Amino acid sequence: MKIDPQTGQGTFGMTIYPGLPPLDARQLALLRLLGRIEVADSTIIGQAIYRDHSATTCKRDLLHLHEHRLIWRTPAPPTAHALAATTQGRTGRVGGRRRYVYGLSHEGKSVLEQLDAEPDARSLDALKARDARGRYPSPSTLGHDLQVAWWCASALEGLRRLPWCHSVFCQTEFVVSAQQRMDAALVARFDLTTPRPELAQLPWFDGSPLRPGQVELRWALELDTGTEAIPVLLRKFVCYRDHHADGVYAQIFGGPVQLVLVVQTERRAGLLASEFQRAWPAGWGLVSLPHASAADHPLHGALWGVYRRLRDSQVQPLLSTVAPGAGGRAEERALLSLAQWEAYLAQAAAGRAPRRPPPEPGAAG
Repeated sequence: MKIDPQTGQGTFGMTIYPGLPPLDARQLALLRLLGRIEVADSTIIGQAIYRDHSATTCKRDLLHLHEHRLIWRTPAPPTAHALAATTQGRTGRVGGRRRYVYGLSHEGKSVLEQLDAEPDARSLDALKARDARGRYPSPSTLGHDLQVAWWCASALEGLRRLPWCHSVFCQTEFVVSAQQRMDAALVARFDLTTPRPELAQLPWFDGSPLRPGQVELRWALELDTGTEAIPVLLRKFVCYRDHHADGVYAQIFGGPVQLVLVVQTERRAGLLASEFQRAWPAGWGLVSLPHASAADHPLHGALWGVYRRLRDSQVQPLLSTVAPGAGGRAEERALLSLAQWEAYLAQAAAGRAPRRPPPEPGAAG
């Protein structure tokens, strides 16, 4: 769909020029994504928005949006690959080519509001935006924010591919209360009886209430880079415990929230798991690492990675419902397993995609 810039002639043969920059649906989708994940490099943007388009199209759109100050950009911090390849050169360069990180500007957010591109008022209000001419995050801050953006974008791509995912809410730096700001909140709504007809785009949450037969899974991402003191993290865990108990999450999200803690090393994961058990022995929390053998499944991304419960180190799928059980201990039940997903993919590749998830391999019936 193209936003008509009204370039036709009006009365007296005068041309009526558009009051807003002309944007197509793909460019609007990019602005909406950037407002939700806050920062993104070209690889995230390419997979999320331009997977069916050329790199030239992506580059042209980014330049167009930047020239109209609808997005901001800053040099990307060096990657591990770049640091291993060279010990010289300026930050953000790989082989002499400058890499950028992009985000939504205040002008871009204003355009989304004026075009009614966001049907949900809460989603629009929560979008993260910066002054296109202001100061940008430091390389260390960008490193943290880009890993948050990676996890969100990877999980979102997994949800997009799921035909039974009917609605997604995602927002980084989500403010819950005066005591808590999550690195990211992600809520996905499912109906396992009916696949959605359009799989090319993410079905962003539009404010619709939960319908009978639908199930919501809610995650709160906290990224630990090893710089925060243990007492600070302990207070975070206590806050998650208390907000479950006092109904804050039920009021804001409509139900329980599963903490997803992403840390950088196994040692740090074990240390924080011990602190979590001190704060909330029966609590709802998962931990993983940003590696291919952990949170980043080598074929299917973060949605299907390996996550372990903070309370007992047992593996638990991300796609699990959580509810209070006996003694306040969390009860988890897998909504969809990796084996079921791969069975679906095999059937879909054979041209006979089922409407419902295939049964668990080995299950009776």
